[in-house]
Amino acid sequence: MKKMMLMMGLVFFSTSTLGADRIINLDKVLIEEIKIQGKVKGWMLQKICLDGAAYYVMPVAISPASIAPVFTKLGKPELCEGNLVKQ
Repeated sequence: MKKMMLMMGLVFFSTSTLGADRIINLDKVLIEEIKIQGKVKGWMLQKICLDGAAYYVMPVAISPASIAPVFTKLGKPELCEGNLVKQ
């Protein structure tokens, strides 16, 4: 299910920027899952590594609702490799 959700969201991302579809296994690129809980509702963010940069993905039932780059405290893009963040 995780693999399908990520793949569906990345099809648009990869075709609009790279011109070719890719299948990416979420288990290989997942850095961490962050659960955000409010008083009424909760959300989950997944931090993934794509092409050496970290991204937050907000999944919903059918496909990811959004994808955004991760920045360090200094305002620089967070770099990663596989499922590890580079220091």
